[in-house]
Amino acid sequence: MKLGIQLQLAGLSLSNTVSILEEVGVERSRKAIHNRVQKADLQPEEG
Repeated sequence: MKLGIQLQLAGLSLSNTVSILEEVGVERSRKAIHNRVQKADLQPEEG
């Protein structure tokens, strides 16, 4: 799931994040990814 969080922080949409995770064999729902990112309480770095 670390990859999912990193993709979200890089600015990918939830749909694109799900698609990329599926390509590498990880099945997670948009809701699961959203919840995990919110739980991690991380923000993208500026610059």
